[in-house]
Amino acid sequence: MLDHARRFICLCCLVPSAVVKLDKKGRPFVACTSCGTMIFSRGGIAGTYAAVETLRLLEQPNATDYVRATAYSAAAQGDAALTALLRPVTASPVPAPAVAAPDLMRVASG
Repeated sequence: MLDHARRFICLCCLVPSAVVKLDKKGRPFVACTSCGTMIFSRGGIAGTYAAVETLRLLEQPNATDYVRATAYSAAAQGDAALTALLRPVTASPVPAPAVAAPDLMRVASG
């Protein structure tokens, strides 16, 4: 059962107004009630779970402030910042934390 009352911080507007909804076929997706951004996952429930966990990263202390400051700084640089953003990344600047993957069979059936 989805908790429709739970709100997450939107990736685009950085307002805590993103919620998990169901489309007309019953598949979950994330929608922001503030800016209208919608995140659809091709990974089904596991993909939506991954998207929500990514949104939860913005709930870390100072994360939203950091993202907002970085975005404003990049916007002030104009096209050069956009070009740098779209350049392929060859290596991750920060290693991903080691976490145990959930039992996907249990998630899919539950």
